[in-house]
Amino acid sequence: MKKNEAYFRAAWKNAVALCVFLCREYGLTEKDIIGHAEGHRQGIASNHADPMHWFPKHGESMDTFRAAVKKALNNAKAVEDKDDLEAGDIVEIKASAKRYYQNGPIIPNWVKWNYHLITQDKSGNRPVIKGGKECVLLGRTILKNNMAEKDGIMTWADKDILDLVSKGVEVNPEPESKTTQKFYRVQVGAFGKKENAEALMNRLKKAGFDAYMKYD
Repeated sequence: MKKNEAYFRAAWKNAVALCVFLCREYGLTEKDIIGHAEGHRQGIASNHADPMHWFPKHGESMDTFRAAVKKALNNAKAVEDKDDLEAGDIVEIKASAKRYYQNGPIIPNWVKWNYHLITQDKSGNRPVIKGGKECVLLGRTILKNNMAEKDGIMTWADKDILDLVSKGVEVNPEPESKTTQKFYRVQVGAFGKKENAEALMNRLKKAGFDAYMKYD
């Protein structure tokens, strides 16, 4: 029986991974997944019981299978968001997080009350590694009640403890006509350290923006 269970779990894992791939490839969700028997009841499949001749023997059903696919899809999205974190993104610290990174400073509770703006994600064009994990700099604080900016905690934080709130500002690629064109300037951030301001300015320039730094 243990051998059968091990085989079932391996097949289950492969089936979940396949469905996650297909969902992401074709823009589907776990709700689009049906078993053969469910398809027959909907009039779109022949009369077969599978996989319900097998799933219940191992305490599973099509509902638990769909739940497993949904969880895997959410995990995949979370990994994408984490890997994509960069300067200019607004994030919040997970409630479960204890330290900014392994063996790093303990996170005070008040820090979790607000959002944070990532002001640096690399040093010398290389990822910053602390505690064995890739980190980003939380250089500005964004108040949740009114989204106003204030001085940040200026602490490197493991990407794994962060949830993405908002990506950086995107620019409309459609230019206005010359007769009606106007120009607007957007301040990206204010920094207490010149090197942090220079790092973000250089990143903006590489992205094609006419960035400059002003000292107040």
